[in-house]
Amino acid sequence: MLPTEQAAAADAAATAGDPGEPKGHSISQQWLRVLGAALGRVVVILAVTMMGWASAPALLGWQPTTVVSGSMEPTISVGDVVVSRPAGAQDLIPGRVVLVDDPDHADRLRLHRIAAVNPDGSLVLRGDANAANDSSSVWPSAVHGVGYLRIPAVGLPIVWVGKGQWTLLVIGVVVLAMALAMTRLDRHFARPGRKDAKSGSRRRADWKARLRPARRTSCLVLFLAAAAGLAGGAVMTAPMAHAAFAGTSSTEASTLSSRAFFSCTAAALADAPSLFYGFNDSPKPATAVTDSSGAGDDGTFRMTASLSTSVPCAGDGGNSADLSGLRYIATTTSSSGPTVFSCEMWFKTSSILGGKLAGFQDSKNNALGTNDRNLYMRADGKLVFGVAPGGTMQTIVSPAAYNDGAWHHTVVTLSSAGMKLYVDGAQAASSASVTTARSGYTGYWRFGDGDLTAWPGAALSAFNGQVDNIAIYDTAALTQAQILAHFQAAAP
Repeated sequence: MLPTEQAAAADAAATAGDPGEPKGHSISQQWLRVLGAALGRVVVILAVTMMGWASAPALLGWQPTTVVSGSMEPTISVGDVVVSRPAGAQDLIPGRVVLVDDPDHADRLRLHRIAAVNPDGSLVLRGDANAANDSSSVWPSAVHGVGYLRIPAVGLPIVWVGKGQWTLLVIGVVVLAMALAMTRLDRHFARPGRKDAKSGSRRRADWKARLRPARRTSCLVLFLAAAAGLAGGAVMTAPMAHAAFAGTSSTEASTLSSRAFFSCTAAALADAPSLFYGFNDSPKPATAVTDSSGAGDDGTFRMTASLSTSVPCAGDGGNSADLSGLRYIATTTSSSGPTVFSCEMWFKTSSILGGKLAGFQDSKNNALGTNDRNLYMRADGKLVFGVAPGGTMQTIVSPAAYNDGAWHHTVVTLSSAGMKLYVDGAQAASSASVTTARSGYTGYWRFGDGDLTAWPGAALSAFNGQVDNIAIYDTAALTQAQILAHFQAAAP
């Protein structure tokens, strides 16, 4: 037998006796096995990563908590893990999600949002899905931390165990076990053979060399599985937070997808405004403001305005506009007044003179003129929303005053459901009988000034304070759930 024939026979014999070579696998089957193994690794790594996010902050002294009831929906769902960071007194403000000792049940925790701070310093809490505040207030000393990070669904196994939902637990374990098994589907596939430098023939690597990559992959999978076990153990032993219902659940809120820890800009833009002024890219000193809605209706400052780094939304950063000193903003393009609309903004003032926050007027420069869809503050600090269908003024007024020097969020809406005024995520006033506004003229949206002649309770027309994140929605009225989500986006 010739030397080359001997080498070929040796190669054939080695290949035939190779216990690691897959037999009977077509190219398509091999690709399916490779893709299956990749999918299994993705699932395992995703599970490890999410459990790591849920447990690693504990190393910093932060507290992961599994949510086991649904009064914080849609912001936080059952089975989510919420990581709370330590909080100081300056963090305990309305809008923040806090983890506290449950005032109604010993040895329990409650994860709710601060609705108000009582004069004595105690905190009034409320679940996002609840129609009423919690019946019991809590002292700041009962606060474990402020919600900072939400990891969805990681805590579902502990919820299933607590509720005796063993079928769901078994399904979850089986799915993870299948993912681990799938990571080994490609363990038999060898690396390409090496070329012999002397003979020039292709030779397959021996079975030990071919199994080396599979061994490395198996070790990696085992390491990830061990890490998943440790992280999962940290999550499973983390305390549970009850978000017990304190009232009737809001069905409207339950239809909204989760928006926990959103920035205010992202929350507003997600609902497709026709105009949005964020003041984050305005020049200094400010002469114009960009419309970030995509409609291109940039605003112009009447009198150069200053910008401030004091903003209502920690997640946004950027600037707000200071409109003190007879400054205001007008849109560039005229349009017909919308028949259904929402107007939204954040504002801050300590003025005792009141002033106009927003309105639709037939001129962007003149002090007087046809005007409607007005949102203004009276001298006593209360907010007024007014429309004038057929020239007859109709107004609604907030019960509380808001010239306290703090940031407040307000939205006014007009639709077939009537006119409504919201402040800080809650409805403050409404009139179901008023469903239309003044029509028959084109105009400009103006913010910070405008004609208020003869409007009830109006004092000065100029608003002396700061504004931020101004939005107009000219095709629909925002729902209460959307408005609440926009307000809650200010909390970190």
